[in-house]
Amino acid sequence: MHPPRIVLFDLDGTLIDSIDLIVDSYLHVFTTHRLPPLTRAQIVEGIGTPLW
Repeated sequence: MHPPRIVLFDLDGTLIDSIDLIVDSYLHVFTTHRLPPLTRAQIVEGIGTPLW
Protein backbone atom coordinates (compact mmCIF):
# COMPACT_ATOMS: atom_id res chain seq x y z
CA MET A 1 0.00 0.00 0.00
CA HIS A 2 1.33 3.42 -0.97
CA PRO A 3 1.26 6.27 1.55
CA PRO A 4 -1.28 8.97 0.75
CA ARG A 5 0.03 11.82 -1.39
CA ILE A 6 -2.34 14.30 0.15
CA VAL A 7 -4.62 14.46 3.17
CA LEU A 8 -7.59 16.82 3.30
CA PHE A 9 -9.33 17.93 6.46
CA ASP A 10 -12.77 19.48 6.78
CA LEU A 11 -11.80 21.88 9.53
CA ASP A 12 -14.70 24.25 10.12
CA GLY A 13 -17.65 22.53 11.75
CA THR A 14 -15.93 19.16 11.78
CA LEU A 15 -12.63 19.40 13.65
CA ILE A 16 -13.41 22.74 15.30
CA ASP A 17 -16.59 24.66 16.00
CA SER A 18 -15.89 28.25 14.98
CA ILE A 19 -19.37 29.68 15.54
CA ASP A 20 -18.43 31.33 18.85
CA LEU A 21 -15.37 32.92 17.22
CA ILE A 22 -17.48 34.25 14.35
CA VAL A 23 -20.09 35.66 16.74
CA ASP A 24 -17.37 37.31 18.85
CA SER A 25 -15.88 38.85 15.69
CA TYR A 26 -19.23 40.31 14.63
CA LEU A 27 -19.88 41.71 18.10
CA HIS A 28 -16.40 43.25 18.21
CA VAL A 29 -16.98 45.03 14.89
CA PHE A 30 -20.38 46.33 15.99
CA THR A 31 -18.95 47.59 19.29
CA THR A 32 -15.87 49.15 17.67
CA HIS A 33 -17.98 51.06 15.15
CA ARG A 34 -20.71 51.91 17.67
CA LEU A 35 -23.37 50.04 15.76
CA PRO A 36 -26.41 48.47 17.38
CA PRO A 37 -25.42 44.87 18.13
CA LEU A 38 -27.23 41.90 16.70
CA THR A 39 -28.28 39.02 18.90
CA ARG A 40 -26.33 35.78 18.78
CA ALA A 41 -29.31 34.16 17.05
CA GLN A 42 -29.33 36.82 14.32
CA ILE A 43 -25.63 36.37 13.66
CA VAL A 44 -25.78 32.57 13.63
CA GLU A 45 -28.73 32.71 11.23
CA GLY A 46 -26.49 34.33 8.61
CA ILE A 47 -23.47 32.05 9.01
CA GLY A 48 -22.96 29.81 6.03
CA THR A 49 -25.50 31.61 3.88
CA PRO A 50 -24.28 31.74 0.26
CA LEU A 51 -23.36 35.18 -1.04
CA TRP A 52 -25.25 34.71 -4.32
